[in-house]
Amino acid sequence: FDTAHLKHNISARAGRGASVVLIFAAAKFALQLITTAILARLVSPAEHGLVAMALPAIVIATSVSEFGLVEAIIQKEKVTQRIASALFWTNTNLGLLSASLIALLAWPAAQFYDDARIAPIFLALAPTIFFSALGAQFVAILRRHMRVKETETVAIIAIFGANFTAVAMAWTGFSYWAIAAQILLQPVFVLGLVVR
Repeated sequence: FDTAHLKHNISARAGRGASVVLIFAAAKFALQLITTAILARLVSPAEHGLVAMALPAIVIATSVSEFGLVEAIIQKEKVTQRIASALFWTNTNLGLLSASLIALLAWPAAQFYDDARIAPIFLALAPTIFFSALGAQFVAILRRHMRVKETETVAIIAIFGANFTAVAMAWTGFSYWAIAAQILLQPVFVLGLVVR
């Protein structure tokens, strides 16, 4: 967890990191734009709306489960194995708790929206929060060590994998489940790529 070696020539590292982030941001934008256009043709707007009804709860719960712990490991000057382990387990437990709460909200949400299809979507997307929490500290450690290229590579591979799966599912008639799979699989791919 020691980052003392990174202080040497830090301005050059930061400059290279910024360039890498810009290049990968453009690539991710293009990939998302193409995927969105394809999914817009394959999945009806009404079916997109079903998943969109669950998204606010998922996004808020994911943010709450992170609770600023990712920034803590990146910004703290000295990090020990004990601190990293404590942050990981706190993040994981918050993620599990948030995912469980979203799963419990599945049927009330279906009643609120007056559409029984909403409950299974909530249940399918709830693990997204847990998988995001599991991978968060691993990504934070990469960022702490200024491994920008590796972090961005993981992100773009995860986006590509999730998007490819979503398009394949939509093409074969899975309708709104393709979009749910896209949302769920991205943190799963990230987790798979960063855990070694």
